Amino acid sequence: MGQSHAKKVFPCGGKRRASGSVTKAYVGVSGFSYPSWKGKFYRTDAKSDEFLTHYSQRLESVEINSSFYAQPSATMVKSWSERTGEGFRFSFKAPRLITHVLKLGKGSSEAAERLSKTLDFLGPRRGPVLFQLPPYAKQDHNVLGEFLSKTSGIKNRVFEFRHDSWLQESTYRLLEGHGAGFCIAETEEMGPTFRVTGGIAYFRLRRESYDTRTIDQWAEKIRETAKGLRESYAYLRHDETGENAILAQRLSEKLESAKE
Repeated sequence: MGQSHAKKVFPCGGKRRASGSVTKAYVGVSGFSYPSWKGKFYRTDAKSDEFLTHYSQRLESVEINSSFYAQPSATMVKSWSERTGEGFRFSFKAPRLITHVLKLGKGSSEAAERLSKTLDFLGPRRGPVLFQLPPYAKQDHNVLGEFLSKTSGIKNRVFEFRHDSWLQESTYRLLEGHGAGFCIAETEEMGPTFRVTGGIAYFRLRRESYDTRTIDQWAEKIRETAKGLRESYAYLRHDETGENAILAQRLSEKLESAKE
């Protein structure tokens, strides 16, 4: 799990349930529409319009990353909803317009609200919305605080910070005060900081490659970090071979087996 790069495990915030309660883990990959997965994760003869249905039969969640480049249409969201069961969850990466162009400033909250209204068509399948800040974006609590205040009606907001200046108690308190989640991310450049805010445990495993040993280590960390929460979310990055989808299945199974 890249132990040498992991940040200190902070005391976790957020409302937790009684001791002994079981956390529902939604595990998946960042995307599902990959023809190169055929023969590995999908049937060799699977058609592209069958990918999501097949995916949802093996994993319980997906993180949609294409929404970073263009907001999905209501028609597309409805179609995705119809091809999955009610127990499935979609998480979405917020459009770069919000995080990289408007930089959480003027006009960004309105854009976030438009996205949220579209995602409401998912009904019970709607999961968190991830706001990933660019790596050059340094801590600015005034901007973040104003955005949080203006988007208080959006459910399950999660923030991923890629500049070290954000990783301090004042940031976690700000998120906690607005009921927003902190993204626990592992990349080649940054190790994970294990902190929960807003009652949402959200993990992104973004290194170039993982193996079964590190996935099993992650299962232990996720279980420990999300203990007492109602649900947690964990996503591996997509790859061209489908290997990460197989590893996501393993992670899901490990987390499920812990309940037994």
